[in-house]
Amino acid sequence: MADRLKQAKRSITFIRALLTLIIILLGIYNFGGIIESSGFVFFYIAVVIISNIFFGLLPEKMYEGMKLHYIIFVLDIILISFGAYWLAGLTFNMLMVIFLTLFMAAIGQSVGLSVAIAAVTTLVYFFIRSSGNDAGFAGFMQEREILNVPFIFIVSLHASFLAEKANEEIEEKKKMKKAYGELSEKLKDSHEDLEGMLEFHTRVYDSLKDGFIIMDASGVIKIFNCYARQ
Repeated sequence: MADRLKQAKRSITFIRALLTLIIILLGIYNFGGIIESSGFVFFYIAVVIISNIFFGLLPEKMYEGMKLHYIIFVLDIILISFGAYWLAGLTFNMLMVIFLTLFMAAIGQSVGLSVAIAAVTTLVYFFIRSSGNDAGFAGFMQEREILNVPFIFIVSLHASFLAEKANEEIEEKKKMKKAYGELSEKLKDSHEDLEGMLEFHTRVYDSLKDGFIIMDASGVIKIFNCYARQ
C-alpha cells in the first residue's frame, strides 16, 4: 500500500513538474509580450509553481483513492487552458483537440499509450489548423498556436494516468468484493461445521444415562446434558 501511494504521488509530481516547466518556458518565450500587456501572467505562473509545491508537500496517504487525483486533474486542465490562452493562443480548435485527447485517454486507460494518443491528436490539430490556413501546413508552423503542442502531450499524459488509476481502483474493488464473498462463504461453512459439532456433542452428552455437568473455574455451568436438567 505504501509503495503504491508513493508511486502515485511521484507520478503526479512528475506530471505537474513537466507542466510547470512548459509554462515557465512559454513564459520566458513570451516575456516581452507579458511585460507589455499581460503582467498578471506572472501571478498565473506563481500560482502554478506554488500549487506544484503544495501538492508535492502533501503526505502520501492523501493520494489514496481518486478524490485528490480528480481535484489535481481539474485544476491542471484549468491551468492548461489559461496557459494556452495567454501564452500560446487558445482557439476553439485547440479546445476540441483537448476534449478529443481526454476522450481517447479515457478509452485507452494506459499511460503507455499517452504518447501515441498525443501524437494522433496533434496530427489532427495540425490538419485542422493547416487546412484553414492559406499557406497550408508551412504557414501554420509559423503561427503562435504551434506552442499548444506541449499542452496536448501533458493533457494526454495526465488523462491517461487518471484513467489508468481509476481502472485500477475499480479492479481493486472487484478483487476485494470477490475476496469478501469467498470469506463470507468460508465463515458460513465454518458456522455450519460448528453447529454440527455442537449438535454432535449434545447428542453424545444426552446419550449418557447419568447427569453430566461441566463448570469453569469460577463455578459457572458451561455444559450439561438432559439428565442434569431433571
